[in-house]
Amino acid sequence: MEAETTRQAELVAFGNRLARKEWGLVAQSEALKAELERIKGEWAKLEREQSRHDFQVQRYTDWQCAIDTAKYDRKVAIEDAIDLRYKWARENERANELKMKLISYAAYCDTEHCIEAIVEKRIREYLKMSRLERCRVVVKQKEKVKPEDAASLEQDLVEFFKTRKLLCHEPGAVDKTDHP
Repeated sequence: MEAETTRQAELVAFGNRLARKEWGLVAQSEALKAELERIKGEWAKLEREQSRHDFQVQRYTDWQCAIDTAKYDRKVAIEDAIDLRYKWARENERANELKMKLISYAAYCDTEHCIEAIVEKRIREYLKMSRLERCRVVVKQKEKVKPEDAASLEQDLVEFFKTRKLLCHEPGAVDKTDHP
C-alpha cells in the first residue's frame, strides 16, 4: 500500500506538473495570440501608411510632371514671343519703308503737277513739248530766281525720269527704287 500511495502521490504530482505545464502553455498560447493580433494590427497600420506613401509619391510625380510641362510651355511661349516681336519689328520696318516710298512718290507727283500748272500758264508751246523739256524749262526759270537750287532740281528731275522708266517697265522695281 505504501507503494500504491507513493505511486498515487507521484501520479498526482505528475498530473499537477502536467496541469501547470498545460496552464503555462495555455498562457503562452494566449500571449502568442495577443502578440499575433498586435502584429496584425501593426501590419494593417503599415499597409495603410504604405498606401498613403504611394499616394503621396504619385501626387508628387504628377505635380512634378505638371511643373516640368509648365516650364517647357513657358520656355516655348517666351521663344514665340521673342520671334513674334522680331517679326513685328521687321513688318513695322517694312511698313515704314513702304510709307516713305509712297510719300516720296506722292511728292514727286505733286511736284510734277505743280510744274505743269506753272509752265502751262506761262508758255504757249507747252503742249508741244515733251515732259522732260517742260521740266527743263522750269529749271531754267528756277536758275533765274534761285540759282543755287537749280542744279539740285535738275539732278532730281533726271533721276526721277530714270526711275520712272524703271518703275514702268521693270517688275519689282518699286522695292528697288529709293528717292531721297
